Amino acid sequence: MVTRYGLKKWLFGLGLTSSLLGTVSSSWALDDAEALAEWQSFLNQQTELVTRTKLNADFVPGSITVLHGQNLVNYGVRTLAEALALAPNIEMQINLLGQRVIVMRGVGAAFSNSSVKIMLDGVNTVHASQGFAQTLLHMPVEQIERIEIIRGAATVVHGEDAIAGVVNIITRDTPHAHLAVGSNGYRGASISQGSDLGAGRVRINLSAWGHQATGVRAEGDAVTVFSDAIDNRTGLTFGFEEYSVAPGRVNNQRAFEQLQLGWQSEQTQLNFAYNRLRTGDFYGVIEFLPPSDERYAQTYEDYLVSLNHEQALTNNLRSVTQLSLSQLSYDLDTLYVPKNYSDESLASLDALIDLTCAGEPPRCIERLRKSIVPYTYQQAYVNQVQEQQAQLEQHFIYDLNDTHRVLFGLDFRWLEITDANAKGIQNLPSSDHENVKTRSGSTGDSRHTLALFVQDEWRMSEDFTLTAGLRWQQSWINYTDRSKDGQQLSNPWQDLEVAQITPKLAAVWQVEPQHIFKAQYSQSHITPPINQVTDVGSVKPGERLPYAAQTDHYELNYIYAGYAQTHRVSLYHSEFAQLAQGTNYYHYFNELSASDFGQQDYAGLSQIRARGIEWDSDFRLTSRWRGFANLSFNQTDDLSGNAVVGSRPYLGRLGLDYKFNDALHLAGSVSHAAPLALEPYDDRDDLPSYWLWNAAANYMLPARGWRARLAVNNLTDVQVASPSPLNITLSKLAERPVAPYANGYLHQGRSITLSLNYQF
Repeated sequence: MVTRYGLKKWLFGLGLTSSLLGTVSSSWALDDAEALAEWQSFLNQQTELVTRTKLNADFVPGSITVLHGQNLVNYGVRTLAEALALAPNIEMQINLLGQRVIVMRGVGAAFSNSSVKIMLDGVNTVHASQGFAQTLLHMPVEQIERIEIIRGAATVVHGEDAIAGVVNIITRDTPHAHLAVGSNGYRGASISQGSDLGAGRVRINLSAWGHQATGVRAEGDAVTVFSDAIDNRTGLTFGFEEYSVAPGRVNNQRAFEQLQLGWQSEQTQLNFAYNRLRTGDFYGVIEFLPPSDERYAQTYEDYLVSLNHEQALTNNLRSVTQLSLSQLSYDLDTLYVPKNYSDESLASLDALIDLTCAGEPPRCIERLRKSIVPYTYQQAYVNQVQEQQAQLEQHFIYDLNDTHRVLFGLDFRWLEITDANAKGIQNLPSSDHENVKTRSGSTGDSRHTLALFVQDEWRMSEDFTLTAGLRWQQSWINYTDRSKDGQQLSNPWQDLEVAQITPKLAAVWQVEPQHIFKAQYSQSHITPPINQVTDVGSVKPGERLPYAAQTDHYELNYIYAGYAQTHRVSLYHSEFAQLAQGTNYYHYFNELSASDFGQQDYAGLSQIRARGIEWDSDFRLTSRWRGFANLSFNQTDDLSGNAVVGSRPYLGRLGLDYKFNDALHLAGSVSHAAPLALEPYDDRDDLPSYWLWNAAANYMLPARGWRARLAVNNLTDVQVASPSPLNITLSKLAERPVAPYANGYLHQGRSITLSLNYQF
């Protein structure tokens, strides 16, 4: 909850900012025609993301934010993930493997990223097997023209991956070259070039960047916590922590490469993209810190091909066709995994301690050492999955008249896992592949989806528009039941094949040219990733099998579109059911006997709600000063009042951009976040709040087209952490709540980047 002091502080800041903007807007330099024209162009950015029809972003239903690539560059932003961290009510977190997690309106930390659909030039990049889209989050902003973001459900138009929001990246077409160096061995380069070819234009974009492991350290992990628990239970010192790398440095290195090719004519676009991301082990696949040996443990590879064609069939009817093909793969090869580790075998040590150590402490150490050796045997853990997707989207836009437009759409999506393999934790020999519970899927798993939707935009008057939509979707499932022999069910996914119908109703009312009101109700449906539904044999009698749940979303918006400033206020209420579970929070979604470690039992997270208020603003103080601000107050809970893991009660940002002269451009931003919520059965304090400062200086060199930039991110080197879950087995062993990484998963600290850019 927001403290009274904190609430007063933010309300005071909000009032002060509004007063300041109202005062300085009157001092706008009216004679600066070039600056004014640039600013109006910035505000009047059109988007097709919400309705598939070009509209000013402030006139489409719901909450949408457009981030401009060049503006982000001025602020020293390096990647898409850093850009999203400046958007209203969005926070970027990490999990134990260093995967980026989008937390939108408090939803995301304990769930797979399938709640947010991420697209590159309109092509979906979400992995159906695991529910994440990692590569594009590392795309450098030098290759981004703009980023369009929907906060809130967008299922009617964008389908099942868009239950909490949508992010679409529009690729840059401006010729440029970029080189960068920085702290922690950071190196980056990108180049874009385009030229006319026949009746169209061809472009090529190349980019790569990477950094070495930084100084982030882990003071403990599951081995050291286990050792402490054993020592405390027996009153002896066994020294099991010697098997652990902790305390030690986290292997958080990253490397990203991208190639994009495109050809575009007046009616047709053909695009190809190859993205590869490699990262280190981070905090270990089961929270045993692997040795920091500068090796890459994870590789993500995406191949994307898309063909878009738009054609006018009649004066009133347009056809828009998009065919996309993709191959998405993930390869994890990590170290330092206990040979026979499992929750069941670790729990048996509780009885082993009492049996082995009773009455003979001298021999207890020797016996337990022999017992623990299998748990600390170093070996490789491999998890590989490759999937292919094909999607056909056919839209017809029919203008009945000047005030009435209807959109008809057909989406067909085919996906199949073409290769899957795993070995390591809990696995039997490879011949017993049905028992490999840690695999992300099975070779041959497939799902086909057909969706039909209609959307009606009716401008009932010059200042009032009503939008209604309806989507029907049917899936056909062919998954491998990976449950143990004798536990397979005849048709465990029948509820995933039930037809889903999701409606949407929205209104936009422009009361006056400067005042716009919007309202929206929509539903969305959730189909969990493949790896979360194919081990179904353990379902108990009376428990529901996996199903595609529906969720409800309500939203009210007000926009003030002033001469030199725009303010947007949103009230939202969303109720989610059956969200996709995250990488290491499975116990959070099930009934838990927390009394075994001194906490109240938990019924399991089955539904959550997110509600709150958002304010964001773009403003220009004078022809030289411009900036942005956003502030959100959130209550994201489990319907019983327990805050959802990873959510914060408030989050705010302020950015200022100052053009000192034609050569020197200065920019900076500050973010403030409230304490971060942990599990309701965790007696640790919430992870602390933080102030995060970023600064950048851009200098136009005397030579034409050259610009130098110095950027410092996390200027004060503040410690930012993402939530790390409790280990339930260790908690029961220690008889208190225990998280292997008690301080959370720590983010990279201060980073300094010096870059040189050339605009052709």
